[in-house]
Amino acid sequence: MIAEEQLEAMRRGFNDLLHHNVMQITFKKMDGTERKMICTLKPDIVPKVEVTEEKKSKRKVPMNTISVWDIENSGWRSFAIDSVEIFAFYKEPV
Repeated sequence: MIAEEQLEAMRRGFNDLLHHNVMQITFKKMDGTERKMICTLKPDIVPKVEVTEEKKSKRKVPMNTISVWDIENSGWRSFAIDSVEIFAFYKEPV
């Protein structure tokens, strides 16, 4: 298990990289299967959504979870930080 301070540092680092780049992440899903995802949080890629008081989520997001835009599936997905096996810059195929 990862210490809370390490988890927060990893979260900040992942978020920073995701806000400026497209990343390829490999992680273990809750059911134990491996998942590869090409994702980002880049403002010029993520769809713009107007957030109103009505639309704000009342759900608490676990500290070890990051929500990202899945480029291949055009939708929001999340992953547990401590389940990440590979976190790499994505290079588009030529």
